[in-house]
Amino acid sequence: MDLAQTASAVEAIIAALAPETSRLLVVHVEGELAGWLNVRRDPFELVRHWGAVHHVQTRPAVRGRGLGMQLMREVRTLARKEMGLEQLHLAARAGVGPLPGSSTSCGESPP
Repeated sequence: MDLAQTASAVEAIIAALAPETSRLLVVHVEGELAGWLNVRRDPFELVRHWGAVHHVQTRPAVRGRGLGMQLMREVRTLARKEMGLEQLHLAARAGVGPLPGSSTSCGESPP
Protein backbone atom coordinates (compact mmCIF):
# COMPACT_ATOMS: atom_id res chain seq x y z
CA MET A 1 0.00 0.00 0.00
CA ASP A 2 1.20 3.47 -0.73
CA LEU A 3 0.62 6.58 1.37
CA ALA A 4 -2.49 7.64 -0.56
CA GLN A 5 -4.13 4.23 -0.08
CA THR A 6 -3.23 4.20 3.59
CA ALA A 7 -4.55 7.73 4.14
CA SER A 8 -7.80 6.84 2.42
CA ALA A 9 -8.28 3.74 4.58
CA VAL A 10 -7.54 5.66 7.79
CA GLU A 11 -9.93 8.46 6.81
CA ALA A 12 -12.73 5.92 6.25
CA ILE A 13 -12.17 4.34 9.67
CA ILE A 14 -12.08 7.73 11.40
CA ALA A 15 -15.24 8.86 9.62
CA ALA A 16 -17.08 5.81 10.96
CA LEU A 17 -16.05 6.29 14.60
CA ALA A 18 -18.95 6.69 17.04
CA PRO A 19 -19.10 5.92 20.78
CA GLU A 20 -21.81 3.27 20.47
CA THR A 21 -20.67 1.54 17.28
CA SER A 22 -16.98 2.01 16.52
CA ARG A 23 -13.96 2.83 18.67
CA LEU A 24 -10.28 3.24 17.93
CA LEU A 25 -7.73 2.20 20.56
CA VAL A 26 -4.12 3.31 20.28
CA VAL A 27 -0.90 2.61 22.15
CA HIS A 28 2.09 4.94 22.30
CA VAL A 29 5.77 4.24 22.95
CA GLU A 30 7.94 7.17 23.93
CA GLY A 31 5.28 9.63 22.76
CA GLU A 32 4.86 8.08 19.30
CA LEU A 33 2.01 6.02 17.89
CA ALA A 34 3.11 2.39 18.15
CA GLY A 35 -0.08 0.45 17.47
CA TRP A 36 -3.83 0.53 17.17
CA LEU A 37 -7.00 -1.45 16.64
CA ASN A 38 -10.61 -0.75 15.76
CA VAL A 39 -13.59 -2.42 17.44
CA ARG A 40 -17.02 -2.24 15.81
CA ARG A 41 -20.49 -3.25 16.93
CA ASP A 42 -22.48 -5.38 14.52
CA PRO A 43 -25.32 -3.18 13.19
CA PHE A 44 -27.93 -5.95 12.88
CA GLU A 45 -30.37 -6.21 15.80
CA LEU A 46 -30.13 -10.00 16.12
CA VAL A 47 -26.38 -9.86 16.72
CA ARG A 48 -26.05 -6.34 18.09
CA HIS A 49 -24.35 -7.79 21.18
CA TRP A 50 -21.42 -8.89 18.98
CA GLY A 51 -18.38 -6.82 18.17
CA ALA A 52 -15.58 -7.35 15.71
CA VAL A 53 -11.96 -6.41 16.25
CA HIS A 54 -10.31 -5.03 13.12
CA HIS A 55 -6.85 -3.84 12.13
CA VAL A 56 -4.80 -4.96 15.14
CA GLN A 57 -1.49 -3.45 14.09
CA THR A 58 1.81 -2.47 15.64
CA ARG A 59 4.81 -0.79 14.08
CA PRO A 60 7.47 -3.35 13.12
CA ALA A 61 10.11 -1.55 15.21
CA VAL A 62 8.16 -2.12 18.45
CA ARG A 63 6.87 -5.65 17.89
CA GLY A 64 7.65 -8.26 20.51
CA ARG A 65 6.97 -5.92 23.43
CA GLY A 66 3.43 -7.11 24.14
CA LEU A 67 1.72 -4.02 22.71
CA GLY A 68 -0.75 -6.08 20.69
CA MET A 69 -1.63 -8.01 23.84
CA GLN A 70 -2.07 -4.74 25.71
CA LEU A 71 -4.49 -3.54 23.03
CA MET A 72 -6.42 -6.82 23.15
CA ARG A 73 -6.77 -6.68 26.97
CA GLU A 74 -7.99 -3.09 26.77
CA VAL A 75 -10.49 -3.78 23.99
CA ARG A 76 -12.08 -6.55 26.06
CA THR A 77 -12.72 -4.11 28.92
CA LEU A 78 -13.90 -1.29 26.65
CA ALA A 79 -16.21 -3.57 24.67
CA ARG A 80 -17.86 -4.99 27.78
CA LYS A 81 -18.05 -1.94 30.03
CA GLU A 82 -18.47 0.94 27.60
CA MET A 83 -20.10 -0.61 24.52
CA GLY A 84 -22.12 -3.35 26.25
CA LEU A 85 -20.82 -6.07 23.95
CA GLU A 86 -21.06 -9.71 25.01
CA GLN A 87 -18.87 -11.26 22.30
CA LEU A 88 -15.85 -10.14 20.32
CA HIS A 89 -14.84 -11.71 17.02
CA LEU A 90 -11.32 -11.50 15.66
CA ALA A 91 -10.12 -12.77 12.30
CA ALA A 92 -6.43 -13.13 11.53
CA ARG A 93 -4.63 -13.90 8.33
CA ALA A 94 -1.47 -15.90 7.94
CA GLY A 95 1.75 -14.38 6.73
CA VAL A 96 1.61 -11.06 8.56
CA GLY A 97 3.56 -11.88 11.68
CA PRO A 98 3.83 -14.27 14.60
CA LEU A 99 0.25 -15.39 15.26
CA PRO A 100 0.55 -18.81 16.96
CA GLY A 101 -0.83 -18.52 20.48
CA SER A 102 -1.58 -14.80 20.22
CA SER A 103 -5.35 -15.05 20.54
CA THR A 104 -5.42 -18.01 22.93
CA SER A 105 -3.09 -16.22 25.32
CA CYS A 106 -5.66 -13.39 25.45
CA GLY A 107 -8.27 -15.83 26.73
CA GLU A 108 -10.02 -16.47 23.44
CA SER A 109 -10.82 -19.90 22.12
CA PRO A 110 -10.07 -20.93 18.55
CA PRO A 111 -13.03 -21.75 16.28
